[in-house]
Amino acid sequence: MSERNEPVDPRHEEALAAALRAQAETVRPAGDGLIRIRARVERRRMRSRLLIPVASTAAVAATVTAVVATGLLAGSGNKPGVAVGPTSAPAVATTTPAPTTTPAETQRPSTSTAVSSANVVASTATTTAPPTETSVISPTQPPGPVPIWPFADKAAADAWQAKAAGVSSPWQLDPKGTAERFVGSVMAQLHLPKLQYAGTTHLNPADGTATVDVSRVEPSSGKPIALGTVRLSHWSTGAAAPWGVVGVTSAPGSQFPLTIASPAPETTVGAPLPVVFNLIGAEDDVYVGAAAAGGGSASPVQHVVTAMGASATIGSGLPASGRGYIVVADGSSGQGAFALSRLAVTPVQFGAPSYDAPTYVAIVNGQLHVFDAATHADVHPLAGNATGVTQVAVSDDRQWVYYLQGATNGCGAGTLMRTRLDGTGTPSKVDTGTGPVTAFGIGGPHAQQLAYATTPCATDQVVHWQSAAGSGQITGFTKPPLAESLVLSPDGRTLAGYVKTGTQGNVNTFALPTARTLSDGVVPTGCTTAGNACISAAYASNGDLVYVQGDGQQLTVFREHGGKATELFQVAGAYGGSVDVDPTGTKVLLTDGTGRAWTWTEGGTAKALPGSITDASW
Repeated sequence: MSERNEPVDPRHEEALAAALRAQAETVRPAGDGLIRIRARVERRRMRSRLLIPVASTAAVAATVTAVVATGLLAGSGNKPGVAVGPTSAPAVATTTPAPTTTPAETQRPSTSTAVSSANVVASTATTTAPPTETSVISPTQPPGPVPIWPFADKAAADAWQAKAAGVSSPWQLDPKGTAERFVGSVMAQLHLPKLQYAGTTHLNPADGTATVDVSRVEPSSGKPIALGTVRLSHWSTGAAAPWGVVGVTSAPGSQFPLTIASPAPETTVGAPLPVVFNLIGAEDDVYVGAAAAGGGSASPVQHVVTAMGASATIGSGLPASGRGYIVVADGSSGQGAFALSRLAVTPVQFGAPSYDAPTYVAIVNGQLHVFDAATHADVHPLAGNATGVTQVAVSDDRQWVYYLQGATNGCGAGTLMRTRLDGTGTPSKVDTGTGPVTAFGIGGPHAQQLAYATTPCATDQVVHWQSAAGSGQITGFTKPPLAESLVLSPDGRTLAGYVKTGTQGNVNTFALPTARTLSDGVVPTGCTTAGNACISAAYASNGDLVYVQGDGQQLTVFREHGGKATELFQVAGAYGGSVDVDPTGTKVLLTDGTGRAWTWTEGGTAKALPGSITDASW
């Protein structure tokens, strides 16, 4: 052993470095090793809440040397899940009198070496600052989102965790095993064939979450086919905290992704539940279902054959309350047996949805803006400051904003677009597969029902519609009568709109799917009074028809329920633009087509909105 003030032999340092590298290479943590390490460190921290300051640099060096040597000896057994490295393990500090030093000695760091039977360990202390106490706060909630599977709730996960010590190699502690079992349970829920898996795991231990890219083996070629990326999180904290599934999306960079456009994650949904999904491919078999968290209370499975984005409505069988998830599975039956190609799963809340409207969207100078419903302050622009916007409608679930851009009265080159109400993402074109759009309307809580008019300048206007009643067309003419506004009832059984018959017009309703031409329209009873034609209409979420009468001097808004019309409010105005009812059925937005707009709340009076607004929607 060298004397205290002798230089350290470089050969000892090289031997030490080689020994540490060899030791580190033998460490192989188990699947749940990180969890157990964190739990062990946490227990040690709690036992050593107070550290005694070290009085001299020599004592610090001796203590560090002892801890490093102990770590090497403890790691020599090569136990799975044990890592050698800095820890907060308790250390015994010995207080010794500080030696008398000269100013020159104070500037020189001291060194210390220690010898064990197997290794020579050197450590250098370069500071005399005493260690500080760190307050440790044990988290009571997992850092990631709450999962939806394999347990019904956190209480069930906690009960399993309490007994996990007696379980041999539980798959709940392995994210890969949990992900594959979840996909298997989904296939069973949808009554689809079992899969042979080939997947890889990507963990992010910094935030307690994980992702697993699940693939299946193609029997004919033996190659893997990516099905989706399963996102996982912990149900709880501490040792043996089980993994749980949060959702499934297409893998990043997927050439043909499958996405669930509606409902949005964690949205409260109830029956009937339309599930809107986006995909691109050949003729696909799509299976849609829902289940309560943990895989219980599965709904009837819906089967759709499509070659592009579509929707399927789950009419009944949904859980009455609690958390759960929506499943969309896409595949092909081209060779007889169904083969899964893509999978998407989104978490939801089951219950009676109620959508308040804290904001509204309005067109100001041809651009979309979101306004605060209470203060009418401009919150933010929408759709990337798109210009030339003429019509707007917000879905009842307040997820999507549909708008018409570039359209003019009569024939025109209008494009139907949509964007998210929260401003995220980029606007996208609603691919109608037809010519320019001059008017449109949406219906249902998730805008799953759509009607739009195409008005080429040289041929007849056609109103296209797709709803719960099916799909079809209503033919117009090259000149009035022409439909200038459209709206669909929540059940998809009725289409309403302002139909111009020359210099004047009126609101008409069309029974679906029987209506064939604009001549099949019926004028509501409240709109038949001479000199009081209706100039715009909307549907409330319960199916009530709300319409606006105009006599040249004032606009009167009515709500018709069960064949009886009730007056809501009046404002001074000679023209009419649009009317819209919020999802709760208690608020109305009204525009007159000349830039003036009003808002009305049940039990109050109409209030004029600031600025020049040409169209607005809740």
